[in-house]
Amino acid sequence: MFQRKEAGGGWRYDENMADETISPQISVAELLASRPAAVLVLIKHRMACVGCPMARFETLEGAARIYGVSVQELCNEVAGKEVE
Repeated sequence: MFQRKEAGGGWRYDENMADETISPQISVAELLASRPAAVLVLIKHRMACVGCPMARFETLEGAARIYGVSVQELCNEVAGKEVE
């Protein structure tokens, strides 16, 4: 189950979000704001992006490079796609 922020500020669950592609160019802060469940993926990879003040400036691609994680794998995991 995935969460999507609604215009009114609330959250709703949306199973179709698994079909969406995550851009490696999204800022970490924007990713965390739009997909709170991404926190679990970042923590799984021991990435200290959660709560980092640089998260609003760093792209997902840049963070993946810093932590030595495959950006494609990270994007797929955040999108809820199976990783091979």
